[in-house]
Amino acid sequence: MSEGTPNRDYKKDPILTPVKLPKSPAAQCNQRNLTGAPRVIRDIVADLHSNIQIWNDIHTKGVDQVWKYMNLKLTTTEIYTLELDLSMKEMELVKNDLRNAYNQFNLLENRCEAFSKLPNMPSPVFFSLSAKEIYKLFGEICEAYRKESKVKNFVIENMAHTKDNDEVRFYATCWTWPVNLDRINIKMESLLIETGHRPIT
Repeated sequence: MSEGTPNRDYKKDPILTPVKLPKSPAAQCNQRNLTGAPRVIRDIVADLHSNIQIWNDIHTKGVDQVWKYMNLKLTTTEIYTLELDLSMKEMELVKNDLRNAYNQFNLLENRCEAFSKLPNMPSPVFFSLSAKEIYKLFGEICEAYRKESKVKNFVIENMAHTKDNDEVRFYATCWTWPVNLDRINIKMESLLIETGHRPIT
C-alpha cells in the first residue's frame, strides 16, 4: 500500500458499517421447524407452486388436444364429424381440469389474504417481505392464471363453432402461448426464495 492510499478503520467508519437487518422467524430457526403464521404462509406458497405444476401439465395436455382438433378441422369440409365431436369432448375434460385448478388458485389466495390481515404479524415474515407484500405477489400470480383461464375457456367454447380455418389456427395459438403468464415465473421464484423453498444464491 502506497503512502498516498487512505487507510480507513472499517469498524469505526459509519459510512462503511454493514447493514444490519432484523432477524425474521425464518432466519432464527430451521425452515423446516417454522411454526405459527410463517409456517402456514410457507405451506400456502408450496401449495401454490404445486398447483402451478398441475396447471402446466393440464396446459400441455390441452396443447395436444387443440392441435389435434385443429388438424381434424383443417382436413375436413364438414362442420361437425364424429372425430371432431370426440376431440371436442376430450377438450371439455381438459377444461374441467383447468376449472379445478382455477378454483384451487382462488382458495389459496383467500387463505393467503386472511393471514396478511392478522394483527401482530412479524415484519418481515421471512427475509425481506411483509405479509401484505407476500399477499400482493401471491395475488398477482393468481390473477394472471385467472385471466389465462378465461382465454382457455373462450378457446374451447368457440373453436368448435367456427367455420373459418384462420380462426381455428388463431384459437390453437391462443391456447399454446399463454401471454397472460409472462414474468409470472419470476414472481413465483421470488416467493419460493422468500419462504425458503429455494436457496439464496
